[in-house]
Amino acid sequence: MRLWVNESFRVFYDRLINDEDRKWYKELVLELLAKNFKMAADAQDIFVDNKIMFGNLLKLDSPNPNYENITDKAKLLKVLHGCLDEYNMAPNIQVK
Repeated sequence: MRLWVNESFRVFYDRLINDEDRKWYKELVLELLAKNFKMAADAQDIFVDNKIMFGNLLKLDSPNPNYENITDKAKLLKVLHGCLDEYNMAPNIQVK
């Protein structure tokens, strides 16, 4: 369910251009969760408190990093800051 919400937001929600449409889409997602996944989801829980994030960022050193639900935001920030530090330490490359 969380993966479905994440992917539907990436495909549809991110392209909406106004708050009215974004509100409508969130309501639609909650309705579809209740109908198809047989679960009563709370908007605050899904869209604010436990915002859904998926990615393969937490295991970048793995030969086959899995696309997984990211629940540890502190770990994610640590990984992202590490990647940023690596990028900032890399020598400048000039493209001709």
